[in-house]
Amino acid sequence: MKPIYLEMNYFGPHENSVVDFRLLDESPIFLISGDTGAGKSTIFDAMTYALFGTTTGDRDAKEMRSQFATADDRTSVTFYFKQGNLLYRIERSPEQKLSKKRGSGSTLQKSTAKLAIVDRVKGIEKNNIAINPKNVGEEITRLLHLNAEQFKKIILLPQNDFSRFLKSSTPDKEAILKRIFGTYIFTSFSNEIKAKNSEMNAVYLEYDRKQQNLYESSIWNPIELKELEDAAEQEKVDLVTSLWKDRVARKNEIEGQTFEQEEKVISIEIAYKSALELENQFKNLNNLENDYQQNIIEKSAIFEENSEYLKKLKWAFPLKESIHELEQDIKQSKSLKNNIAGIISEKAKDEILLKKLTNEKEDLNKQQENINENKKVAEKIFIQIQLSLQVEKKQSKVEELKLEQADNLTLLESFKANLGQAAENISTLQDDVISDDYFINKREERNQLELTFRGKLIPTFQKVKHSKDDIVGLELKLKENTIALSENKDNLEKAKFAYNEKLKGRRRLMIAQLQSELQEGEACPVCGALEHPFTETIEESSYKELGNLLKEIDESQKKQTVLLEKNKQLQQLKTELKTSLDLKKIEADEFEKELSILYSEFIADYSQIFPDSFDEVSIDESLLNLTKSLELEEVKNDETKVKLADLESKKLELQEKVKDFEYSNQEFNRQIENLNAEITEIGITETSYNLIRKRNRLMEKADLFEKHLSELMAQLSDIKIKISSQTASLNSFESQEATLLERISANKEKIKEKFSEQEAFTTEFQILKEWAYDDDLIQISQKVEQYKADKARLKVEIKNIQQLIQNKKRPNLALIEEEKKQTNENYVFLQKKLVSAENEVEQAKSILSELKKVIKQQDKDASKKSAITKLYNAISGRASEDKLRLETYVVQNYLEKILDYANLHFINQLSNNRYRFELAGEGNNRRMDHGLDINIYDNETGAARSADTLSGGETFIAALSIALALSEVVQNTANGVQIESLFIDEGFGSLDQETLQKAMQALEQIGENRLVGVISHVEEMKATIGQRIIINKMGDGRSNIKSVIK
Repeated sequence: MKPIYLEMNYFGPHENSVVDFRLLDESPIFLISGDTGAGKSTIFDAMTYALFGTTTGDRDAKEMRSQFATADDRTSVTFYFKQGNLLYRIERSPEQKLSKKRGSGSTLQKSTAKLAIVDRVKGIEKNNIAINPKNVGEEITRLLHLNAEQFKKIILLPQNDFSRFLKSSTPDKEAILKRIFGTYIFTSFSNEIKAKNSEMNAVYLEYDRKQQNLYESSIWNPIELKELEDAAEQEKVDLVTSLWKDRVARKNEIEGQTFEQEEKVISIEIAYKSALELENQFKNLNNLENDYQQNIIEKSAIFEENSEYLKKLKWAFPLKESIHELEQDIKQSKSLKNNIAGIISEKAKDEILLKKLTNEKEDLNKQQENINENKKVAEKIFIQIQLSLQVEKKQSKVEELKLEQADNLTLLESFKANLGQAAENISTLQDDVISDDYFINKREERNQLELTFRGKLIPTFQKVKHSKDDIVGLELKLKENTIALSENKDNLEKAKFAYNEKLKGRRRLMIAQLQSELQEGEACPVCGALEHPFTETIEESSYKELGNLLKEIDESQKKQTVLLEKNKQLQQLKTELKTSLDLKKIEADEFEKELSILYSEFIADYSQIFPDSFDEVSIDESLLNLTKSLELEEVKNDETKVKLADLESKKLELQEKVKDFEYSNQEFNRQIENLNAEITEIGITETSYNLIRKRNRLMEKADLFEKHLSELMAQLSDIKIKISSQTASLNSFESQEATLLERISANKEKIKEKFSEQEAFTTEFQILKEWAYDDDLIQISQKVEQYKADKARLKVEIKNIQQLIQNKKRPNLALIEEEKKQTNENYVFLQKKLVSAENEVEQAKSILSELKKVIKQQDKDASKKSAITKLYNAISGRASEDKLRLETYVVQNYLEKILDYANLHFINQLSNNRYRFELAGEGNNRRMDHGLDINIYDNETGAARSADTLSGGETFIAALSIALALSEVVQNTANGVQIESLFIDEGFGSLDQETLQKAMQALEQIGENRLVGVISHVEEMKATIGQRIIINKMGDGRSNIKSVIK
């Protein structure tokens, strides 16, 4: 990192200070001097703050805001620096209170930061890297390979803190040296081995845990757990195998008992269903008869009452609207009569007022003629006033124009001479400029390509890839299914063959058993013959063989059923897999076609840039190359445009000035002549002041008259409109009243006719109104109809059930249910027992299988674990006597080079051959993390001692020696960080004259290939160093910066 340019605004004592480091390249070293408190260290604070958002000391960044800054003054730091071949600009502002842009008061502005690559100081931004404090800090750390604390130990040595690297601990030194020498590959390697070792340890612990969990599984009973606990480790697998076989035998026994009980359950269930159905029919008949009694017979009186009331409601309902309309019309008629009386009274009053206003208007009309005459006189005076003002203004303007014309002629000649030179310079640059539309179109084309590539091509390519992966998976599953189906068919054929063979054996043994039971003279139970020529004697073992064979037949039959079901499932799965595979192939073909079409459209106009077929990496590279090419072309064009714009701007300014001055001169002559002619032509001699007074007196009288007249006319208009409105309202109300009276009469006639009907239920209006407004009409109607429907339905249902149970006896369900319950309980008990036995078998089998699998994998990983453990012990320092980790050992090598360089070039010279650096043999506190602690060997005492024992001056020269050596060694290392600058804040005052001279020589030596800056009050340094930045106090807390080059 090499500083180029620093600008501080309202930062510390600096209101607006600039340090241009480019001016300090003439000699190896420059000095920053000034009075105490002037703001020398603030320059280092500003650089550190710009880069990392912190200062060199304990002060918070927002505390660096100038004390004299107002709410309109923004605190900010702008820092330009070079890293490699690129120029970077960083702009940063702390949190601060500033005036609101709108309204009064202030608002808290959050901290901001921006990092960009630029073409030059104050120049064009080429690439915007980061735009917020967090991202800027991350990018700076990545660029410099240093964080803020490491920066202050290596490049910038703060005041009273320059020995930080010398006295830092091994971990702190290691973190710095790893960054600046780029040795993170060893860290990555160590971390990876450490992770592998931890992973392998975890794997082995998991193996042991799994085995222990299997031996201690909850499936084992206490006796089995005790056996497993007492057994030797190598015997436990055989013991688990034995326990599994015991469970298999127990399960087979329970399975036979369960089959017998199942047949009993089926038989009792059939009998129970028949009895339950008959019992339900008896219950339904009883329920229906109860319903008929409660809902039909007992409610017959209510039904008759509802029927009678329903007739009255239906008779009154047609008059509901007429009754409602009659009552509303009577109310409205009363309201209309009141409104008509009010309007007649108000209209009479308004007609009296109209007559009075009309008389007053006739009086004003008689005065109108005199007022009009005065207005005409005032208009003539107004014209004279305007002419008089024009004359006075023109006379003053003539004198001003004559003075300005003289100055204009002098400047005109000067600008004409400069215009010719500017035109010649512009012509040489115009042909080289490319239009902005060209770059805009190119960027839009490139962005559209990027959008199409990211938004369409890649998603479509991913679809193709995923579809093909799915096809491979489905094909693999189909292949596995085909193999499983074939194996299952073979197993099924074998099972059928074995089953048939067992049936033949059973027939043979059953015939032999029958023959052995035949007696001479007794009929055969099969054929009835009395003679038995083929009688054989059956042995006892054959009875046992027959019993075993019957069990085997049952098991064989169950096995066939399982295989048939499995065959069905496999066949169904095969069909589903084929369907899915066909659909997925169609989908993949469609996606490939879509990708082909999209990519053909994509490269239609760019076949020379992109590959013939879709390749994500190649297209990415092509887009990047296209962007770089366009950016390079645009940068060159921008430079030409800036030059041309400057020249054209200058030419336009000159042309405008020449035109303006020529036109101005002509305009001066024309205006002076016109003004003199206009003054003569007007011919007014009386002043405007006198004329204005005359006119004002006439206009005041006219205005008072017109105001009175206007107010009177407005009153007349309002009263006429009001009377007209009253007349219209009166007519409307009278018309409405007549209509209402007609409608009232008609509705009363309707009601009268209803009362006179022969079947009328009442002649009282109030009762009629209640029936007409009764909302229960629909509800009562529904109740009557529902009663009729329920009565018919119940009669039919009772008759049907009576026919079904005719001649049948009611069953004893309680007895049947008790027998069924006992049978089911026995069956459920056996089922649970069988499930438990099967689970025990499967659990034991699963544990045995898992146990063998774990032991096999553990044996397989044994050699790998041993190798990783040895390697981890070696890189972590556990296998060596010095206990050094690999990372520490690597950076120790670099630190030894730094100390050797410091001993050879700096510390011996600065200490008069008394001191040299060496690495400590062990940690200062015998800790594990050591190997980078630095001791000082004292040639006078012949012993090494800690750097903490040095005096202030000795500590400074030791820290300075290491800082200078570090800078040199890093600069000459291939993978090292670029250290192109070194800054030292104070410390030289503790040196004697001779040591100071030697320190200056060392700094000058270092400064030959990098920028070295120091802050000091030492007079000898002020006299010796030619390049100086002087900080001067200005009062009120302000300071300014002055550069001195000798």
